[in-house]
Amino acid sequence: MLIRGIDCFVNLIPYNQTESSDFRPSARSDDFFRELKGMGVNAIFRRKFGSGINAACGQLSSQYD
Repeated sequence: MLIRGIDCFVNLIPYNQTESSDFRPSARSDDFFRELKGMGVNAIFRRKFGSGINAACGQLSSQYD
């Protein structure tokens, strides 16, 4: 893994699906998180914020498409 042995912290941010994009949230993000933790990588899975006001990850750009 590219970051093994590097002092870093990984923030995993859930993607919020929008009507104007074909991108979809990953169904395997929990698996990826567990894999990182199992390798000793400092990681956190952040809570979703801002989806109620169209300001969450993936939503801001959809306002201007």
